[in-house]
Amino acid sequence: MDFSHIIHEINLANIVFANHLFYDKIIQFICIYNQKRKGVTCMGLYTIDILNSKIEFNVRYLEFSKVNGHFTSFSGTIKAANDNDILDYDIEVEIDVASINTNETSRDQHLISADFFHADLYPKIHFKKTNVEKIDATHFKLSGELQIKGIVKEVVFDVEVKYQNEEQSLLDATYYCTTIVNRTDFGLVYGSILENTPFFIAKEINIEAIFHIQAE
Repeated sequence: MDFSHIIHEINLANIVFANHLFYDKIIQFICIYNQKRKGVTCMGLYTIDILNSKIEFNVRYLEFSKVNGHFTSFSGTIKAANDNDILDYDIEVEIDVASINTNETSRDQHLISADFFHADLYPKIHFKKTNVEKIDATHFKLSGELQIKGIVKEVVFDVEVKYQNEEQSLLDATYYCTTIVNRTDFGLVYGSILENTPFFIAKEINIEAIFHIQAE
């Protein structure tokens, strides 16, 4: 059987694919050049650098103690019309509920059960930016829709940006984000008499996230 025509088509496909990638790189270069030299904006797509980012939380427990935890699996995308202007960023973050880790396996299993997060039914926590307010050159208010257990609430993060160069580029910065949410707003309650005991678990959850960004 003669496979020469098939091999020829595969080679053509590889050439087209390679040219497509080369074309994309050229367009990206021209876009960046124009943006820097002529003020032309280009939409860039970035993701959270998972290895150098973290999402942590803590909650008061029994008044004199505190439970600390974090999520080990999450992702995020940032679309930037202008790398140097955080006000133009479109931001979305998604967290895998089952990746919660409070350094106690039995507690983690209880948290993802139907008693609390109900991870089987609601496997993801989702955040989508709605607005950014500039406070000063490195401090911002990031507003967005936070969805937990199918319930969506508006939350506001205090954001501090630490740039590594004078250009204040998206890729050369660390983003420190903090907020406080009331867990009962999202149906995160225990079905027991202990829920209404003030010395049990506080309703306020402190959330702290540190993000680094990488090119898609």
